[in-house]
Amino acid sequence: MYAFGDLKIVASCDIGALGPKEGRPIVYFWSPLYAVLGGLFWVPLVLVYVLFKENRRPAALWILLPAAGLYGAFSVVAALADMPSDVRGLFISIINTIAVSFCLVWLLAGRIGGRHRFVTAVLALLIFAGMAGLALLNIEDSTNMAALAIFTGVTFAVYTIALTIATLLSRRRMTGLRFSLWAIPGCLIGTAIPFSVILIIEMMQYPDAGIVWQFLLQTLVGAAFFYAALLPFLILFFVNGFWRQRFEAICLRKKAAVSETTELPPQV
Repeated sequence: MYAFGDLKIVASCDIGALGPKEGRPIVYFWSPLYAVLGGLFWVPLVLVYVLFKENRRPAALWILLPAAGLYGAFSVVAALADMPSDVRGLFISIINTIAVSFCLVWLLAGRIGGRHRFVTAVLALLIFAGMAGLALLNIEDSTNMAALAIFTGVTFAVYTIALTIATLLSRRRMTGLRFSLWAIPGCLIGTAIPFSVILIIEMMQYPDAGIVWQFLLQTLVGAAFFYAALLPFLILFFVNGFWRQRFEAICLRKKAAVSETTELPPQV
């Protein structure tokens, strides 16, 4: 059963003769649109598969596997760490936003790739910003909204820098192993740059040498996290010919066929 409108919430507990068993009722308005907003977030992902011919094939579904793995890994960590429900909900929103945005970029690689790197980056940024905007519709707390926006922006910056560095350093001899190895310093540098901005802001407010060591540790941990999340996608890009075309469209600026089924052989 689904209810909406003015809902009365009453907390009750049987405490015997110590006092009233029920607290003061709280009236909360629940709009039927709230349920629609929750599903609205997934509409772009569905439309990309339905509307674009190049994605109407089984190979296009493989991109969802690394994204699902990221969500599954977080669920395990959250369960082991006994993470509070509100914090867990925030991180789920962040992970969903980043994972879906990342999938959309590669699903649309044949259309946004093959251009100047700056143009491709701007188009990818618009995708990330759009998905973050949809995610924010389901968040009411301003602190959580800021956290989602900042984390999404930092993630986009890290992966843009990391992929650019790895591409430039392995361009002469592009293999999956070579690119994946160069992605390690790429993620480290990509993480250090936005984290440095945060460090400068903190140093201006709280000058303390200990913050520098904290920054170094956070950078290493952050880079390890970003690389671990990126690696399954890189494996897919170099093992599956369908996805290698899209990888080359984004990173090597090659035109990818959007209406043909041509697939490149695996390259590891």
